[in-house]
Amino acid sequence: MADMLDNHDFVYTHIKNLKAKLAEAGVRDCVKNVYGTGYKWVES
Repeated sequence: MADMLDNHDFVYTHIKNLKAKLAEAGVRDCVKNVYGTGYKWVES
């Protein structure tokens, strides 16, 4: 259970990298942070 404590940073880093790669490809604001829940894919 102790390994699960740092998972927020692990997920945040991957989401941050995903958002950067999508921005390079010209896609913006498709991954939103939902406070207290996690992340949500938003299609525009």
